[in-house]
Amino acid sequence: MLELILNDFTWERPVSPKKGFMWRSWDNERQLIRVPGAEFVSYNPHAGIFRDFADLKQTPEAVLQFANRYGMLRNRLDFNDFSFWRMGIQQMSELVPLGDAIVGDDWKAIPKALEPFIGNPLRDSEYLRPVRAKQERREQVTRDELAHAAIMCLYHAISPLHRFEPVASWNSRLGKVELRLKFCDLINFIYYQLGHAVIGRRKFRQCPTCGKWFVLIPGVNRADRSLCSGYCRLKLSRQRKAAAIKLHNEGWTPKQIAEQVDSSVYQVKQWIGEASA
Repeated sequence: MLELILNDFTWERPVSPKKGFMWRSWDNERQLIRVPGAEFVSYNPHAGIFRDFADLKQTPEAVLQFANRYGMLRNRLDFNDFSFWRMGIQQMSELVPLGDAIVGDDWKAIPKALEPFIGNPLRDSEYLRPVRAKQERREQVTRDELAHAAIMCLYHAISPLHRFEPVASWNSRLGKVELRLKFCDLINFIYYQLGHAVIGRRKFRQCPTCGKWFVLIPGVNRADRSLCSGYCRLKLSRQRKAAAIKLHNEGWTPKQIAEQVDSSVYQVKQWIGEASA
């Protein structure tokens, strides 16, 4: 028997999200370095970290915040310059909408998601060339041609063999071979996540409290789940309660408050009663 194990990748991040890395200028380039004395801890990156990465603004401040939250992209510090981060963010921000369009069978979104690839003359390939030529002649591009181009764009981004190393081991207790995909760094794991999401047709949602993306898994969490964790659920409840009390003190009615903070009138009255007690 053979079991493929995909979820045991670990990486290092700062213990304190405010004190892990900082920028240093080197040969007219910004480079991330560790803050002297900063402590780090191992963790398992969550399933939607590739989407968090794609959403990043291409600024030193946004990159530093991400690094202090999730760690470096690569093992070697000298491979973590700002240019490398910016290039990775740009590519992932183009690949994620393309993957979403394919997963959702959204034939209106696929042509738009392909525009950064087709419109870039530097991206000359046998699968983009026919689509580009037809568009230049103002001819109708078929669905099959669009789907092929989209799939190949994703495939060539996530498939390079240097991104992972298959490692097999025998589990004598379970009596089977375990095959693990070993990733050398976070950036390669991020590309694997993108591929796994597309192949597995995984659906994601962004938490309104912390902004983190989380996967919706049938049978594990509800399709209408809107928050990533119990912590964020509690934090959102406290924020709504504080806002409700503030509006009550300003003279708003419970019905008006309920509509404003997206809660029920019963819950708003309960919060007001607790604050008045």
